[in-house]
Formats: sequence, structure tokens, C-alpha cells
Amino acid sequence: MITLECELGIRILIVPSPFCLMPSGSVHCRLQRRSLVTPMGVEGGVEEEAVHGRCFASLLHGDQPEYLAFACVLGRRLSEESPGTRRILLCGPGKYALDPAAQQALQCAGWQDLHCVPPIVAGHLDKTRAGRHALVFTKLRVLELPCEKVLLLDLDLLPRKGVDPSQLFDVESPAAKYHSARHPRCTGQIIHGSPIPGQFLEGVRWCPNAGVVRFDPLRSSQSRRAQVADMERDIAQRREATYLPEQYYLAQRFTGWRHIELKWNFEVWPEWDDPGFDELTACARVRAQESGWAGYYNQNPPPSGADVLQGVQIWHFSGISLETAPWVFMDEPTAERVRVTASDRFRNRDPSGVVATALSEWRGALDDMLRADHGGLAALREAVAQLAARAREEKQKWWRCEVCDVRSSRVRQSKSGVPRVGFARELWLCADCAVAPLRSSRSGLGDAC
Repeated sequence: MITLECELGIRILIVPSPFCLMPSGSVHCRLQRRSLVTPMGVEGGVEEEAVHGRCFASLLHGDQPEYLAFACVLGRRLSEESPGTRRILLCGPGKYALDPAAQQALQCAGWQDLHCVPPIVAGHLDKTRAGRHALVFTKLRVLELPCEKVLLLDLDLLPRKGVDPSQLFDVESPAAKYHSARHPRCTGQIIHGSPIPGQFLEGVRWCPNAGVVRFDPLRSSQSRRAQVADMERDIAQRREATYLPEQYYLAQRFTGWRHIELKWNFEVWPEWDDPGFDELTACARVRAQESGWAGYYNQNPPPSGADVLQGVQIWHFSGISLETAPWVFMDEPTAERVRVTASDRFRNRDPSGVVATALSEWRGALDDMLRADHGGLAALREAVAQLAARAREEKQKWWRCEVCDVRSSRVRQSKSGVPRVGFARELWLCADCAVAPLRSSRSGLGDAC
């Protein structure tokens, strides 16, 4: 391993790998051999390093501009709300790992160390058609960090203003939000920070949500490297592909999981969503609720939007759909315009404005950072310009809803055998218009499920 100490002052810890090329002379770095961190997967010759106390860690890989934007926004918010906790960014394959302008932007955003790590490739366990989870196991490199306590965070998170995520270091490791299709509403039954009860684990297909995870790496560098090397061999031998491969693996690999409360990992989605069928029945109404954030809660009725907005600590833009991706709104000029546009787009599915608030807060964090820039965020500005152009291009591909006449990324044809109640004929509907009749028909619905 070689540490590059750039003129910018940031330390970039490089582990030799086919995916991590040494920089050319144009990078203007001073190369110094140091033992700041034990080499990950490289044997011999480096003395044991001092172990840090606590750190936030995240993984950046890939070439898409939204990844750099997410990384910068997260780094800045962590530096603002928890300045005393070390912030470490793992850099996997992708153009940003050794790009000098990107390094400068990441440093200005608040990341203190960049660790260039070799990937853990597991495409054979990724069931997605696009293969977007093929490198997600690289997150496990966080277990090689010389820290007593680690809070692993996805890049697409936004701790809200006034929220200090270091509170989660008080939760014993391992810990994450519980997820199971069989118990989708059980999170309210599991106490934050407590062990997940056996009734939710035994004979149940479950996994921890890897968006926010508490880990305690092993104490010695040798044991940390050995643990991750053993996991790599184990991963290579597995054969079952899933849509959440690293999460199911973590559930099987580690025991003693504790629960991190929903408010610390709130996946941004509307209160209700399209149930997928057209009959105006109580069943459709229930399905619409279960398909949105109302389905996160084990209570009837679910909390109000105002209660959700008051309680959420960390927003998670988890990629459920393009509809709630912050970059899709980058063609809007301001955070306020993002709020107005999102409020209108989700007017029936999310009338309390949870989605609009989350999106506008993320955009506000980005805009605040750019306004305070003194020249170090050139790479981020370029990424933002690319995202604005891409958002405009993407929306030109969307279908126009035949009810509201607005382009949408999700439009489907009415599926009932007869014209739907309230519409003159079979139409192409956006998800919001599919929910509208269910919202308005509070009485006189058909049979329940």
C-alpha cells in the first residue's frame, strides 16, 4: 500500500489492484510510504497501526455523477452535525477514486480520508437485470478499518439539520434496521437498540437494511484482514442470487443483530402508491397504503405526515424508483422549486409532502454547499450540470398520463375488464392518478381483501 499525500492535504490510501491504477504525473501528488492504515489484503512489512475510536464510513464506486453529488452532500452534512467523528470514504472502481478534481471536491465537502480499496465482485449473487449490486459487497471492506466503532452509511443518505448521527454509536454492534417481507410492519414492535426477537428471525427470510449499519471491526489488523478474506472466499462459493445480496449475506454471517429504528433510515417514498389494479375496493385502498410509507408502520391508522416529518432523523433515497431520486429534480433551479414540483407530482399519493420535503432538503444541502464554495468544488459543479441535463433528457422519454396530461416515469394501462369507475374508457394512468379515486372514495368501497 502507498499513501498519496496530495497538495490539497487529503490522504489517499491506495491498495494495489487491477481496478486501482497508480496516478500519472499530472496528479501532482507527493508519494510517501507510510503505515497510516494496514494494507487491505497485502501481506507483510507494515507495523500495527493505532486504532481510532469512532468513524463514519461510506463507499463510493462507479462513474455516475449522482454518486459524487451524494458523496459530497453526505460528507458535508456529517462534518456539520458531527464534526468530532472521523469521516472515511472507501473508493472502489470508478473514475472518481483518483481524479484530482473529485478528490478536492470530496475533501472540501468534509471527507477526511479516502481509502482506495479493491472491489469484492459478486455478480453471480446479483439478481437485478442491470447488475447494479455486483460490487455492493465491497462495503465489507469497512471491517478492515482500524476503528473501534464504525457507522456504515450509504451515500444516498441525508441526516437532517440538527441531527447528530453519532448517537447511533451507542447502539451495540451489529445493528441495522430490520427488513422482512413477511413482517413488513414489525419495526414498531422492535425496540430501538434492542436485540431483534427470535420470532422475527426463526424460519423467516429477513435481512438487515444496509443503508445504516453499526459494526465493531476486530481489534488487530491481522484478524481484520483474515475475517474479510474468509468472507471473500465464502461469497465466491455461494450460488443463490437475490435482489439484496449483501444484506441477506450479513444476516447469515453475523449473529446478535440489534434493531436501528425506522426514523434513522427512512426510505423516501409516498404515503400511498398505485395498488396495481383498478377496482375501487377496500382491498385496493389497503394495498395502496401498504405500498407506501404508511406500510412502514405497525399501527392503524398510520402516523400523520406531520408526525413523520417531525420524527425522521435520516432520509434514505434508496433507489426504489426514479420518481424519488434527487437527481431527477436537478433541472429545477432551486430547492423551493423542487418542493413545489414534487408536491404537485405526489399530490394524491403524498399530500402531506413527506417526499417533497425530503427532496427539497437534499437539494437545499447541495445548494448551500455550492454557495459557500471558494473554488474547491469544480468537479461537483460539473456533476451537477451533467445531472441537470440528464434530468431534462430523461423526462422527455417519460409517457404522458391521459388523465392529468403530465409526463411520468410510471404510467400503466388501466387493467380492469370494464372502464374504470370515474373514467370514460381504458386509459394510460400515472401512479398518482391511479391513487386519486381511492383517496376520494372514503365511503362506498367494495368488498375488502
